[in-house]
Amino acid sequence: MMGVAVEFFQVVFDCVAKFFSDGISVSNMDALVRKLFLLLGIVSTSVFLAWTTYHSSTLWNKKVVDIPAFRWLAGLSFALSLLFAVSFFSLRYLRETAIERTMQWKGDIIDNRDWGIKTFGKTYYKLRGQGEEDFADFPPPEVGGRKIPLKHESSRRITAQTYVSEAIEHFKASHPYLSLILKTALEVPEEKIYQDNASFFDKNPGQDYGLDNTVRIAADELKAGFDLRIPPLIKTTRMYLVIIFSLVMVAIYLAIGVIAYRDIKTFR
Repeated sequence: MMGVAVEFFQVVFDCVAKFFSDGISVSNMDALVRKLFLLLGIVSTSVFLAWTTYHSSTLWNKKVVDIPAFRWLAGLSFALSLLFAVSFFSLRYLRETAIERTMQWKGDIIDNRDWGIKTFGKTYYKLRGQGEEDFADFPPPEVGGRKIPLKHESSRRITAQTYVSEAIEHFKASHPYLSLILKTALEVPEEKIYQDNASFFDKNPGQDYGLDNTVRIAADELKAGFDLRIPPLIKTTRMYLVIIFSLVMVAIYLAIGVIAYRDIKTFR
């Protein structure tokens, strides 16, 4: 759960950063003006809500403004209003952020020598255990072997499936929050892997089906999963944000009312 929470805040930070940076360019004045008006609207709304919080209680207890807890709650209402508005609009960048992190993962895993060696070893012994290929001229990875015989179609299928599955498992471990978004979409259909594998060998006879091909399949499937799941997720998340924000603001108003009422009783 800690990994999920850490990546969640990283994704939120990336979305907020995109919200503030997107359209901020003198070369695109229309987008810049729209962004400035949006920011102005967010700040104005936050100020209005804080002003409402501040002055609603002074209508029946003007001395409440001298109470530190009251001023703290009024300031909190402004901060939460600002945070809510920014989070609400920043969610539109969730898909873009998720895909960018996936593409970064794709580059990282291709360059990850340890993962490549480990996955090669797993594939090597899985194929050797099948007994269909001749491994006489293919030494194991422990003594420097880096190639696998792939004369049979079944061997090519197993190799591609193993690499894609291991890539998905690596993504789950590296990106627990994004994996939580995808859920069952993390499974790559075996037929899709086979079709890509067969197409490669038809176009490139005698060549090795490289690591970058299997990782590309995994990355493409992850992107497709984000395209499918993130739009409804944004709607649901925004709905929950509105509900949570409304409940918190009601709690703040009630707390301020209690403080003002107690102050009147104490004064009397």
